[in-house]
Amino acid sequence: MATIVTGPRALRTVEVPAGTSFAPEAPGVYLVLQGRVRYVHITDDGQTVTTGVLGVEEAFIFRRPWLPGSPSGYVEAYEDATLLVVRERDIAELSTRQPTLAAAITRALMRQATDLLDMVGDLALTNARERVLRTLIRLADRHGVPTAQSDCVRITVPLKHQDLATLVGACRETVTSVLADLSREGAVHTGRATISVFRGRAIDLLEECQERHAVRTTA
Repeated sequence: MATIVTGPRALRTVEVPAGTSFAPEAPGVYLVLQGRVRYVHITDDGQTVTTGVLGVEEAFIFRRPWLPGSPSGYVEAYEDATLLVVRERDIAELSTRQPTLAAAITRALMRQATDLLDMVGDLALTNARERVLRTLIRLADRHGVPTAQSDCVRITVPLKHQDLATLVGACRETVTSVLADLSREGAVHTGRATISVFRGRAIDLLEECQERHAVRTTA
């Protein structure tokens, strides 16, 4: 279970041990201070969608549920995590009393907003292969560690095909097929809930996708 620790006025932290989940109750901003988590959004019809894998100094917004008492999302901790909670009603006070922290939260939210805008654009303009490549490169850059193989980065969070599918807006079967193709083409190596990315090769394949798209658009 997550442990809530009362902090200074307008602030509190939540400790989420590895392998557990935490469902926010108060609308507001949640900033990751330690560890890595995935944020799972619950749609109005009860479906769960992974909308982000977050590390230190990244944040998510928890909105008020449409129906009182119904959850709209939760986080799962890949490792021991600490979240800083700023309730919606306290954001104005935080901006006045702790401007440095408020600026850090603003940067984190701008980063998240940029990611979401990129995802919307990708869904409208690109195919599943390109979206998978973009997402894997981004995850490798933010949550990857070098391996003994040249230019190979292992994504350090467990990533099932279904998780990746929800991140890119495709079905699991499509993502599994794309990963198999990328593995044969030397861009990724997959294991049990693990994915390693040969970053240079992945970027080359992504550029090829973009070139083909540009040709189709101008034809």
